[in-house]
Amino acid sequence: MAGSMREDDCATPPRLSIELVDGRFSLPVPHPGVATTTPSLADRTTPVYEASIASDGRISGRSNQTNTTLEGQVSGRQMSGQIYGLLCYYEFSANRL
Repeated sequence: MAGSMREDDCATPPRLSIELVDGRFSLPVPHPGVATTTPSLADRTTPVYEASIASDGRISGRSNQTNTTLEGQVSGRQMSGQIYGLLCYYEFSANRL
């Protein structure tokens, strides 16, 4: 879901895979449209969110590159939440395999 930018600029790959280690994970959010249309920004178009899951299932995270946040919740085998990027906002969900 795109916020303040053109939808094409906010487009990200539709699938994500997260490896959870000790209640923590990293989530890169690539923006290939921006990397292609603005090559000078190519090295800065994939902010990485470092996140943790609290004992109550609450997810919180932050990207040091953009100083933006990620939040969500784990319930059973499902994780869902929101990413509040600089100009693009996303919702995500994932199921444990």
